[in-house]
Amino acid sequence: MLRKAILNILDKDSLADFMTILKEPDLDQFNLPEVRFTIESPAAIVIPIAIYA
Repeated sequence: MLRKAILNILDKDSLADFMTILKEPDLDQFNLPEVRFTIESPAAIVIPIAIYA
């Protein structure tokens, strides 16, 4: 999921630290969705290569 994102450069420990920051009580007012950095198998990536009109 992080293939083309800036968070791709972070290691797992840094991502875990990032998640603890997002779960702080001060941020509850923003109603943030749950963030997952990994997708468990079975999974597939679908990349569109063309759009026909």
